[in-house]
Amino acid sequence: MNLTTNAVKFWERTGGSWTDRTGAAALTGYEYAPYQPTFANFKGVLYFTTGRQGLYQFTPGGNITAVTNADPLLRPFDKPKIVISWDARLFTFNQDDAPSAGSPVPPRVAWSDFLDATVWQGGLLGGSSGYQDLYYGNDSSDPITAAIDLRDNLVVFKPTSMYAGVNTGDAKFYEFRPLFRDIGCVAQNTLRRLRETLIWLGYDNVYMMEGLSAPEGIGDTIRTHLQAVTASSSLKYANALIDPIRQLYHLFLPDVSGGTVRKWFIYNIQIGRAHV
Repeated sequence: MNLTTNAVKFWERTGGSWTDRTGAAALTGYEYAPYQPTFANFKGVLYFTTGRQGLYQFTPGGNITAVTNADPLLRPFDKPKIVISWDARLFTFNQDDAPSAGSPVPPRVAWSDFLDATVWQGGLLGGSSGYQDLYYGNDSSDPITAAIDLRDNLVVFKPTSMYAGVNTGDAKFYEFRPLFRDIGCVAQNTLRRLRETLIWLGYDNVYMMEGLSAPEGIGDTIRTHLQAVTASSSLKYANALIDPIRQLYHLFLPDVSGGTVRKWFIYNIQIGRAHV
């Protein structure tokens, strides 16, 4: 993936060399800013979002196409900001109300039909697909900013709240219950998992959560850096990765413009120590 010039590009390594597999015109002009691309592997196909357009799929050999359906009522919602794979379905988050002509619904989570990424929106012919808008107290209009699977739960974040989604046994419905208030996630690409441990960037700290227990603030050493070098509007550009061998969480904080990395935060999960 290449993020230069605000474009999404793909390369495939075969026969010892790299080949540009972006496609002839599939992504021309589809800028990702202000949202970073997200990716999900589902049934051997890589699905991804650009943040401003639709849901796309990529297969080796250079095929990049929009996920669609001949029936407009069964197409994916437009402009999803996040896609993940869980419970034998694709889930998308923070999207428009209807394909191509709907208004934004930032709190919406949608899921595809069982084992079928081409059927969405529910309804008479929608199989077991469906959607739900997550509202709880004062966060009713807040966007979904991150999501990740954690065993039998789908953990969903807003900027200052968290939800846990479960399969209810009803083929067409998932239950999303409020999990915690006043703690959320500001950037999908900072949310990482190491076995049953989740770590992510909140608006005021870095948090860690074991299972669904109460989150713990682990970033006190960088709280001043969050305020000093990163504007709140730039936090969504932060990125992170986990080194599972050394059990290290690496967080990369951008400058006020959302571009150059200004701070590199490392948290040792095993000994519980942070470094800047």
